[in-house]
Amino acid sequence: MNCLESKVCCEIKEICPKDHNDIAYYTQTIVNRELSIPEHKPPKEKILSKNYQICITKTKPIYIKLGCGKVTGCKLLVAGSISVGVEYSAAVPEQNVHYVHYDLPFHGLIMDEDCGRPIPKQDCDLNKFDLFVCTEHFQLDQINPRQLRLVVVLMLWLKRKHHCEC
Repeated sequence: MNCLESKVCCEIKEICPKDHNDIAYYTQTIVNRELSIPEHKPPKEKILSKNYQICITKTKPIYIKLGCGKVTGCKLLVAGSISVGVEYSAAVPEQNVHYVHYDLPFHGLIMDEDCGRPIPKQDCDLNKFDLFVCTEHFQLDQINPRQLRLVVVLMLWLKRKHHCEC
């Protein structure tokens, strides 16, 4: 599925680049949050399992106009959320297994990271690319019985489409 065409790609399949040459343009974004167990849930003893799902909710090209007002390049704004689920054992004897869920937003601005400039004008037709997400790091730690620390590093990257001229 191409998120640049459909605009919303919930439950996007994660794909990490196999080779650095696969990456046309990219950015990295960090989701760093302290999460609390809701008051209506018992405090946790330990984390039993965790899972996550990434959803791209919006893509929007931002065209850069300099000088005489002509488009000189672009950036791609990517908005989404990561849904994190945590199964934990409660620190109370009754109902010892519980589950909590968090939806956490993220934003990224894809540009030409090699030189810190916008994507060149000739590549601003974003239909030439597919958008992918790669989770480079996912860490969930207990702080105390009611708090967790989440750190996720996401790579949002564009891969140039290959057109077959058969």
